[in-house]
Amino acid sequence: MRGTLTPLAMAALELLHEGPRHPYEIHQTLLDRKMDRLVKLSPGTLYHTIERLDRDGLVAVVETTREGRRPERTTYRLTAAGRDAFAERLRRMVATVVDEYPEFDVAVELMHTLDQRDALTQLRMRMIELEARIAGLEVARDHLTKTGLHPLYWPDVKLRLALLTAELAWVTELVGELDRGELTWPASAGAGKATPRATELRLVGDEHDDEESRGETA
Repeated sequence: MRGTLTPLAMAALELLHEGPRHPYEIHQTLLDRKMDRLVKLSPGTLYHTIERLDRDGLVAVVETTREGRRPERTTYRLTAAGRDAFAERLRRMVATVVDEYPEFDVAVELMHTLDQRDALTQLRMRMIELEARIAGLEVARDHLTKTGLHPLYWPDVKLRLALLTAELAWVTELVGELDRGELTWPASAGAGKATPRATELRLVGDEHDDEESRGETA
């Protein structure tokens, strides 16, 4: 049974659209094109990915060669099934919004358990890092623009820049609200967070109070 194509598998298949390659060449080309900014890339993981693509019939062996004492190198080509699977997966990736559970979302949900000053310190540190990353992406964007490379070959740079800029604006606003006292900090960890059981007991208690009130007025 064929599994879902991972981002690394998609990156490898994209390269094989250009012609047959062996895994080492795929790895080096992905590094040259800075694809490691988008996918987790290591030689071992890539080799396993290529082997799985081969088992699934999405790539096929062209030849296996050896130069001197170097290890054998197996060259792979993209199959028709691989081309179709790549296009199908890419369409879903473009069209479908996926819950990716980013770490920062969890952090802001749990942040109330920290001391307010501690939390503000960490948020300001994040702002500094965000500003640095934005500056780096702006340099990359300007460089790529000057090279004349078609913008559709690096839209991820603009996307990442937009996302980081939006995140910086959100964190800056949150810090400002806390500094100005417009947003107050919970008195203790978990304060203001009623559990479902606590809510149930409160509602039952309210109903009991209402019954007593009706009995007193009867």
